[in-house]
Amino acid sequence: MKIKNNAIFISILLLLFFSTIYCVFFENLYEAEEDLDNVEYYEIRKMFYEASLENDMYPLNDCNLYIGIDSTQIYDLNELIYDNTLVFRFSGYSCDACINFIVDKLKYHFTDFSSNNRIILMSSELNPKFKQNFYGKSTINFLDNNLGMPIEQKKVPYLFVVNKNKEANMVFIPDTMFPELVDLYLENVKKRFFY
Repeated sequence: MKIKNNAIFISILLLLFFSTIYCVFFENLYEAEEDLDNVEYYEIRKMFYEASLENDMYPLNDCNLYIGIDSTQIYDLNELIYDNTLVFRFSGYSCDACINFIVDKLKYHFTDFSSNNRIILMSSELNPKFKQNFYGKSTINFLDNNLGMPIEQKKVPYLFVVNKNKEANMVFIPDTMFPELVDLYLENVKKRFFY
């Protein structure tokens, strides 16, 4: 009987010992994964910040553009973009939630979003069903080329303001994880260029 009680006691101790080791191991593994996620996220944010700086004051290419789905009526960039125009640039490869997030923020900060010609949605590789008033206004689409900015290669949605010299100012890559930064950006653009 005493041997049986000792065996049970030793079994319980071993079970507690291995359970503790197991928990500590997986806790450390989880923390290591979390640290890796933080490093990866930091690198992404760093790339966004560098891209914003690299593209600020960048001269835009003259582009052949069309509005909505009518690609027979071609416009030059100068015909569609006025001084201090806010541009939301995205492609069909951007996530739908990301696009909708920014469009919703634009509508919130600019109550005249749908009618304001100084706020444009500029897209490429977009499904035709999204080009004509899907977002509350028609998109401006590229017929053959892009703006020529280095950020175009990153294939991320971004915002910027075009000045009278057709240069990109205040380039900003929004992050859905930080909506308050998007709000801050749009509030500053609104104060500086719209009112």
